[in-house]
Amino acid sequence: MLIIPPPKYRKNRRGYPSESSVRNPRLVIGMFSPVSGLSLGFDQEVTTDLFNGSQLVVTDPASGASYQGTGTPSVSGSTVQVSTTPTGSASGSQTTLNAGTGTGVMAAATNTPWTGVSGFALTSASGDVRKAA
Repeated sequence: MLIIPPPKYRKNRRGYPSESSVRNPRLVIGMFSPVSGLSLGFDQEVTTDLFNGSQLVVTDPASGASYQGTGTPSVSGSTVQVSTTPTGSASGSQTTLNAGTGTGVMAAATNTPWTGVSGFALTSASGDVRKAA
């Protein structure tokens, strides 16, 4: 019987990131206030060179309005602060964020884009999470 040994593991010799280490930014926390706007916290440092605020939509039943990202965001490491402007009315019981794939938020190290979120629960600026009834 002939036994063929498994191939040896070879690490990346060229110094490039391996495919498994290249990943999209992941949103881990979000806060919203109609006064101070939207604050997003990611799991890695990000850039917003190609930012498109129209892809960020906040539904805030507490204020009765929906909001959209505007202007140039402020970035500090893994945190992005975005100004918002009211765009219409909102109903429901939980403040949420919907963000499309074209926000322009990208990983600083690899330029991989953030894929966005749908129905992401936001914390109010006072620290209270608005939960569904």
